[in-house]
Amino acid sequence: MESDPLAHLQDIAARLTAAARLTDPIQQYRALRDLAPEAKTAIAIAQDHAIAKARSAGMPETDVAAQAGVGVHEVRRRVTAHRHHINRHADEA
Repeated sequence: MESDPLAHLQDIAARLTAAARLTDPIQQYRALRDLAPEAKTAIAIAQDHAIAKARSAGMPETDVAAQAGVGVHEVRRRVTAHRHHINRHADEA
């Protein structure tokens, strides 16, 4: 998995676009089915990254939560998930 979550989303978007352009409906289904878990994970990682970035910029967690439309618990969960992802990625390098 790429270290830049937004670059990873762009890569997935290109592959989703290619899958959507397939003319055979069964091939299209299979391509989209195969991309779904990766897309879901990449979106979650990018969301975690965005929340963590807002927090690391000094925005109070209550403000992050209010502006993101989530609770403070969700902000804390996403920051923790982001840290775990970063640590896993560092261990793989």
